[in-house]
Amino acid sequence: MSDSTHTEELYREYRQKVLQGDEAGALAAIRRILQADPHDKTAARDLQRRLRNHLSRETPAINGLMQRGDMPALQANLARLLELATENELHAALPEYADWQKALARWQHECDEAELAELIGRIGSTATEEQETDLLRSIETLASAKRLNLTAPQQQSLAALKTTIRQAQEKRDREQYAATEIERLGSMLENMEASGDSELEEKKASFLHARIDKLRKQLTLLRRADIGIPEDMGERAEAAISRWNRAKATVSCKRRLVLRFTLSLAGGFLLCGGIYYYLDSKASNIAGRLKDLMEHQQLSEAEALAGTVPENSILPSFGGLGNQLDNLQRWSSNIRLLARSIDNALNQLDANPDIFALWDPSERLAFGDSINRLPLEYRTRRMEQWANITRTYEQMLTNRRNHILSQISADSIPMPELTGNFDTDAQKLSEQQQKLEQNKQLFTANQRELGLSIDILQPINDRLSDINSILHSIEQARSVEAQLREARTLETFKAYLQLLSPAKYQPVQNALAMSGKLPDYDKIVALVQFSGDNTYAERIERSKQIHLNGQPTFTPEQPITQQQLEIIAELFRNQNFKKPYYRIRTQSGQYYLAEMRPSARDGEYIVERSPIDPRFSALSNNTATIPANQIASIDTIDLTDFFQAAGLKEPDFAYGKANLLRILGRIIDYDRPECPALAKAYFYGKILDFIEAYPHPEIPGACFSDTFERDKASFHHHLRDNVVELNAACWLATNPTTLKEEQQWADWFKRHKNPPYEQEVKNRLTAHDKRKPSYVGFIDHTGAPVFLHALPPDKPIWYISKNDYSLQLMNNEKSLENAAYLSPLISFL
Repeated sequence: MSDSTHTEELYREYRQKVLQGDEAGALAAIRRILQADPHDKTAARDLQRRLRNHLSRETPAINGLMQRGDMPALQANLARLLELATENELHAALPEYADWQKALARWQHECDEAELAELIGRIGSTATEEQETDLLRSIETLASAKRLNLTAPQQQSLAALKTTIRQAQEKRDREQYAATEIERLGSMLENMEASGDSELEEKKASFLHARIDKLRKQLTLLRRADIGIPEDMGERAEAAISRWNRAKATVSCKRRLVLRFTLSLAGGFLLCGGIYYYLDSKASNIAGRLKDLMEHQQLSEAEALAGTVPENSILPSFGGLGNQLDNLQRWSSNIRLLARSIDNALNQLDANPDIFALWDPSERLAFGDSINRLPLEYRTRRMEQWANITRTYEQMLTNRRNHILSQISADSIPMPELTGNFDTDAQKLSEQQQKLEQNKQLFTANQRELGLSIDILQPINDRLSDINSILHSIEQARSVEAQLREARTLETFKAYLQLLSPAKYQPVQNALAMSGKLPDYDKIVALVQFSGDNTYAERIERSKQIHLNGQPTFTPEQPITQQQLEIIAELFRNQNFKKPYYRIRTQSGQYYLAEMRPSARDGEYIVERSPIDPRFSALSNNTATIPANQIASIDTIDLTDFFQAAGLKEPDFAYGKANLLRILGRIIDYDRPECPALAKAYFYGKILDFIEAYPHPEIPGACFSDTFERDKASFHHHLRDNVVELNAACWLATNPTTLKEEQQWADWFKRHKNPPYEQEVKNRLTAHDKRKPSYVGFIDHTGAPVFLHALPPDKPIWYISKNDYSLQLMNNEKSLENAAYLSPLISFL
């Protein structure tokens, strides 16, 4: 099937799902289209549109579930959304998605804690040891998988359960050991009772003695272990010991009788004594040497000595030589068999060293002992081979041990750099927690083979403990932040702040340090109202004197700034403001800028170009004669009256007696045809610059007028949308762009006529008194202010500095970068 045919079938399926109203099916179908053709822009747009529409329909219902606290339904809804969209798509499309996930995670954590409490509550109610073991396994699995912290009572209950299980196991082991030993005693008794008296009398006395001694040792073992011996079994044991002792006595008596009989015949054999003595002496000598050689593991020498005994000789019949020769033959056969077995094992280990890892230490020790049992000529080569294999394996273990140690070391995973952002820090810590748990699993998998000490885990456990502590601190800080949103007074704020407990999380440490140095309410009142010169309260009084009593804005304590001096110089030194100009437009669309009004003579106008006209040329004639019927318009541009009407009087303005907001209002309301709107815009902007050049906004008073704040924002927005730069001659230009924007600025001034700037300032300052400061919010973990309610723009706001924990006034939004975490925010209500 071709790609186009396949794509067409997918589109057909997609259209069918849409017609059926199957939203989930339609989304799945369009995703398959994109999988087949990732560059299909139509499918991509449809996917985004349908996903956005679907999520917008789902969001109100899910928000309702959040408000009702119906977490199971919320979980089901989020799972259904994840079937339709990826995590990244949901995060991008739904700002609420992160809050839903957090709420669900908190609910799941609460459910896990409830389940853990329920399991621990069942301790003591189980009927069997197997049920107790299953309960312990369930508790430990849940606590480990969900990273739950047990309370002290829960830990005590869990320890009691482990003690109960261990005691039951020890009891069962003792009972099993007792049953095994009793069974062994019974087997020994059955074997001893099965032998008849006649059979016992044929045994050697040493054999009988050994069996009796073994039975007695078994009885002693049982009594010392405090294992109760059944009464009938004890009686049987005593009877068996008694009967075997009688048999031993009988055997010993018979031996003595045989000895006496042998001595009585000794005289008869004196005649043959010489021959017997010679043969016996020679045989005994060879037998003794063979014994010594075998005891000293000298096989080749022993076999050479045995070769000196002639075949079919009667010598082996004397002096125990025959037995020694038989022993030598068995020993040599065993040695060769053992050597072949050892060779096979060594060859397998050389071919596959991994087999060595399967041997227990006891098995390796036993194998080495078996090599040492070989005679020297068999032992040397095999011992060297065994030593090489052992060294190779030990080196391999050392390399693996070092590799594993480097992997599982806590130092191999450096502590993440925490930023103070709860979400980011919690994610970093959780990721490291997962890595450390994986390291512990790696340790457990290799501990036995590599002989790793449990002490290796201590740094990892310490790090995990620190991480758990920090995560707990983050959650605690989240909870405190949520409660601080409910605080309405500084005292309540301080009380909630005390809920923080000491932790290793730096933001919490900083907040605790800050809380210990918070000034009390009376101190705050003094700091914001009465402390030193140029405080907020002092500036308010100064503003009242200026705007209500007409005093100058500039004083020796607050002189005019260099920037303001430059603005004054630009406004009052430029001659373009102090004389009229004439803009002549012809029927053909040409423009002329003249400093004298064109004069008419004989049906013609004589126009003298101004030097500031862009077409003025010092090398040519700048006088133009234009027929009267070609003149379309002659516009007068004269700012001299505007300058006076706006209140731009140099002495008052320069010495701070002019009312700046009143000047702005007059600029807006001045509506004369000889004053271009671009000129008004230029002057309006310059007065704004002059106002903003004051070191404190309370002095010019503009911050007390809401209308002014809105008009200023609108002015700057309009300025950004235009291309003509506002300068000291922009209204004199004659190009089409300037004329077009001239009309746009005229429309802007019409929309903002009659501004109540001055009256709003007077009303605000008249009502403004030295009100007591109040708690209005705090700084959250992102460094952003959290206000209890919206504050007017003129409200001063104080915060606690993170550098020296002093009370600071916020001058602008960037000031809050210096605010301490959980700093209270203080203002006037």
